[in-house]
Amino acid sequence: MKCPACDCEMTEMGGVSVDACHGGCGGIWFDAYELQRVNEQNSGTD
Repeated sequence: MKCPACDCEMTEMGGVSVDACHGGCGGIWFDAYELQRVNEQNSGTD
């Protein structure tokens, strides 16, 4: 996947398949419901 901000190639990372722009702007991209899954995995860990 290409970064929508700087057009660099994005790579998948983490337990949830999150795309990250390495070597470009450093942005991240969450597909549908991925951010919600990350929040659910981290809820109650304050």
